Amino acid sequence: MEHHGNKLRTIIKAKGFNMSELASQFGVTRAAVDKHMKSERLTRKVLRPYAEKLDFSLDAFFGDVVLKEPQPVKGGEKLTVTDGTVPAEIHWELQQKYFDLQERYNDLVVRFFPNAAQLAIAQS
Repeated sequence: MEHHGNKLRTIIKAKGFNMSELASQFGVTRAAVDKHMKSERLTRKVLRPYAEKLDFSLDAFFGDVVLKEPQPVKGGEKLTVTDGTVPAEIHWELQQKYFDLQERYNDLVVRFFPNAAQLAIAQS
């Protein structure tokens, strides 16, 4: 899991701001901004003012799954499944996508329901 405070610090530096400037614009102390940069986990509520001021997407920050429109198959080809089997290349690609989505789901569960995740781990 990534450290949200470090990621926020990188964005702030890339946009050319410092902690004092942001603190005065948000109406908080410099220590409050520093605390956010040192936090391993930050919520969307905390990050929303930063995202608006620094012009970045919260979905991109958290790496959330963004559903896209289905893309047409290259060359207009149709995939035909015969005898209930899927070609190995497509099966592998779908399996990788499934595992990636499962990992993202698990990260979200830990992020938003930490006590439930700890309880599930302790019981297993």
